[in-house]
This record gives sequence, structure tokens and C-alpha cells, in this order.
Amino acid sequence: MPMSSAVFAYAKLLDARVDGLSQALLLGALSVLFGALGLFLIGPAFFAAGPGYVLTPLVEKQIPDTAKARGMTEEQVKRDVLLAAQPTKRFVSVEQIAATTLFLCSDAAASITGSHIAVEGGWVAQ
Repeated sequence: MPMSSAVFAYAKLLDARVDGLSQALLLGALSVLFGALGLFLIGPAFFAAGPGYVLTPLVEKQIPDTAKARGMTEEQVKRDVLLAAQPTKRFVSVEQIAATTLFLCSDAAASITGSHIAVEGGWVAQ
């Protein structure tokens, strides 16, 4: 049962955001389920695949307004706002998240459970 989470929660960069808080709670629940309750002994793999910024249609729609509000070009918003904390300066692709999740659901990842896998271009490593 894959659980998705934001890298904000993993890196403890909650910024008092409701979505960041919910992601932190999700990761906390993951820890409790496996640490305290020992669910790793009984079966299904639980994991969280945490993406960095993904250039989704919603994010794409927000870029022009952000550029206008900040007096920046759209490329500057991408580089200096959205990807500022992402050392690779590249958006994570939907395909990368899907491939990570497929791997985590495969037999090759049978021993990966109760873990958070960050697919975030290096945010956590900073």
C-alpha cells in the first residue's frame, strides 16, 4: 500500500502549512505502524515515496501569476522560487515517481518496508 508524501515533511520544512503538517503526520503514522506496532512482521509493505517539485498542470498554471506578482520571468520563477531548494534544479517527473513506486511494489523491493524514499533532487541531502 504505497503512501505519497511531500519532501517538506521529510526534511521538516513544514512552514506552518496544512499540507506539510498532514504529510508529517503521514510519515509519523508510518513510523508508529512499523516501529511500535511491528506491522513489518505481518505482511504488506508500507512505504512513502516523497517527491520534490513536480511540474504538474496545477504548478504550471501558478507560474505566470507568481512571475507577475514577483516581477520575474517564468524561467526565473522556476529556477529561483520553485527549484531554489532542489540542488539538481530539475523538476521531478511523474514518470520518476511512478517508476520508484513500481519498484517499491516489486519483488525486488520486498525488504523495503516502513521506509520513506525521497525522490526530490537532493533537498534532503543539503
